[in-house]
Amino acid sequence: MAQPASDAVYNAITFEQARRAAFTDPVTGLVSFRTLSTQFERERARSQRLGTPLSLLAIGIDAAHPPGLKMVAEREQVMTTLGKLIRQQLRETDLVARHGTSGFIALLPDSGQAEAGEVRNRICEVIAATAIEHDMKINSGTATAPGNGNTFEELIQAAQMDCIASRESNDLLAPILKNLLSGESL
Repeated sequence: MAQPASDAVYNAITFEQARRAAFTDPVTGLVSFRTLSTQFERERARSQRLGTPLSLLAIGIDAAHPPGLKMVAEREQVMTTLGKLIRQQLRETDLVARHGTSGFIALLPDSGQAEAGEVRNRICEVIAATAIEHDMKINSGTATAPGNGNTFEELIQAAQMDCIASRESNDLLAPILKNLLSGESL
């Protein structure tokens, strides 16, 4: 009698873990990229219906393997901390997800290019003010529908192109980071 109950509890826990993994990034605790993509489609339809802007913000670490971040656990700790910092600068209606191994994409409903730029600057300032031990650069770019595209992929591409332009023209948007792994809490 105890075995079927034990199996049922195990199955329920396993199901909940799988469900949570489908909607969240296991390292950062942010929404999954798939969840962000699904939410983009909803927000895009709403944006078109109401005639409001919809922006994306792309944020990435300049190098995939910055010096001193050779260990996966250290890179994951940096990404988790950066994810928390980014999330703290967003509204409740905004979503942010990890994108690849060294980046983030934030969905900013009802935000035009100017508002997205303000969010980007605020995030860059907070990250630059945070103690991070390893030298690396943060790049960021924005894109707004419909001006920069209409699909999720088009806006991501436009935001990434803006990242490249920012990196080449403005060192303020690519601050050197120090002391993240020193254990300071957020």
